[in-house]
Amino acid sequence: MKKQIIILSCFVLIVSSFLFSCFGAEPVEVKLKGFLVEQSDGKEILRPLETDEKTTKVAPGDIVEYLLVARNNTDETVDDLSLKGPVPESTELTSKWYGKIVDFAEGEGEEKPPVFMVLKPDKAEEDSKEIPMKLPERLPKFSIDGGKNYSFPPVEYEEAGKTKEAEASQITNVLWEVSELPAQGEVQVRYRVTVQ
Repeated sequence: MKKQIIILSCFVLIVSSFLFSCFGAEPVEVKLKGFLVEQSDGKEILRPLETDEKTTKVAPGDIVEYLLVARNNTDETVDDLSLKGPVPESTELTSKWYGKIVDFAEGEGEEKPPVFMVLKPDKAEEDSKEIPMKLPERLPKFSIDGGKNYSFPPVEYEEAGKTKEAEASQITNVLWEVSELPAQGEVQVRYRVTVQ
C-alpha cells in the first residue's frame, strides 16, 4: 500500500512538471490534481490526494479521479491544445468510466450525453457558466501503446490476424483535443483509475 501512495504522489508531481515544461508559465497554465473517490450516505466525496498538511493514503480497489485544468492566461485564443493524462503504474483505467464512453461513442447508453470536458469561457468571473464541449471534442481519445497512437473509443488492435477491442485495463493514456481555448478561459477534464 505504501508503494502505491508513493507512486500516485510521484505521478502527480511528475505529470505536473511535464505539463508545465511543455507549456511553460504562459500562455497556458496546466495543473493536475488527484482525488480519492469515497462514498458517504450514498453520495460521492472527492478527497484531495495531496494537501499542504498531508497525503491521502490509497489501497487496492480504491478509485482515484484525476482533474486536468488548463487556463489560458492571455488575451488571445489558444488553438489546438492537447491535454494528455497517463494511467499511472499500479492503476488501471476504471472500467465503468471507460464503458460509459464506449457506449456513448457507439450510440448506446444514456440519452443525455455525459460531460467529458467542461469549458469556462472566462476563468476570472466567479459566475462564469460551465459549458459542456460540443462533439466530437468532448470525447477523449485513448492509447494502449504508451501514448504513441490515440483513437476514439472503442480502441481496436490487431492480434494474431484478428481485430480485437481493448479493455479498460489495456489503456495507458487518455487525450483530449481542444480546438480553441478562449482568452482568459479554462478547460477541465476528468478521468478515473482503480488502484491495483
